[in-house]
Amino acid sequence: MGLKKTLFIICISLISPIAHAIPPPDALISIWQSTLQLLGVVSVFLVGFYYSLRQYLSAWKMPLLGFLVIALASSGAYFFLNKQTAKAAPVTTTSLSDIPTLTQNKVSEKNTLIQGERLSIEAVIAREPDEQTRVWKLKTYKEMQSEMIAIRKQKKLPAFTMKTIPSFTPQALNQHLKKSPEKLFLLDVRAAYERKKFSINHQSEVHYGDLIHSTLPDKISQLLPKDKLILVLCHSGLRGYIAANLLRQLGYENVAFLQGGLAAWSQQKLPVKGQEDYSLSASSYPVFSDKKAYESKGLLKIEIDADDHVSKIFLT
Repeated sequence: MGLKKTLFIICISLISPIAHAIPPPDALISIWQSTLQLLGVVSVFLVGFYYSLRQYLSAWKMPLLGFLVIALASSGAYFFLNKQTAKAAPVTTTSLSDIPTLTQNKVSEKNTLIQGERLSIEAVIAREPDEQTRVWKLKTYKEMQSEMIAIRKQKKLPAFTMKTIPSFTPQALNQHLKKSPEKLFLLDVRAAYERKKFSINHQSEVHYGDLIHSTLPDKISQLLPKDKLILVLCHSGLRGYIAANLLRQLGYENVAFLQGGLAAWSQQKLPVKGQEDYSLSASSYPVFSDKKAYESKGLLKIEIDADDHVSKIFLT
């Protein structure tokens, strides 16, 4: 055996333990560590391959051999790096249930309640443009509240605190009725004679006095929804506010009222059925025995209490 072969075998014997000491690819975390491992193994192989072929090839073929070896080593490293990069890249999977469908969006939008303004009744009254109307409404509201409390106390019904109820301006309500009427349930608490004069489309009616007495007819309680906003209609907005509070006391949380009532709705020229005209001639009500009213042939203004009874008569 020649000297070169003996040296070659000795080199292989010395290098082999180092090559076996290199950890396998699946034990490496870093891609660059895996790359260094590959280069180490390839280098050991190429060195042995180079010295083995060198004995049998002439000197003029060595540059060509070196070029081929470098090309093979580069190709191997390129494919190895691509493979390791693909393994390292995390694969993100998206469940179909996580993708909002058109149906889910429609259901979510349908279940969303319309939100009104959260203003105290005093703040709503303060929006009235006429000072005389503001003074009258504030005074009337306090009288109505006192009357309601007295009636409930007399009937031994539980007392409760009036809370801030969401409300809508006529313009805002009109827009919601055009855009999403299915989300609203309009409840008129005015007296029958008021509804005969003028009204807007609504789903049901209830007697304001019944609400004060916490008496809700079965046919009404079966109609009132829990998944829609119950918007209470009245003439001036005062009964609507009190009635909405009374409905909350009966367990209906989604309630609101119309700011300024249907009087404000009508004044802003929004669509109504009938005409807002409560002027009454004295001859229209012969049941009233006010001789002065008959003689003057003037017009009457009447006030109706919680039980729809005539409480006051005024000549205009």
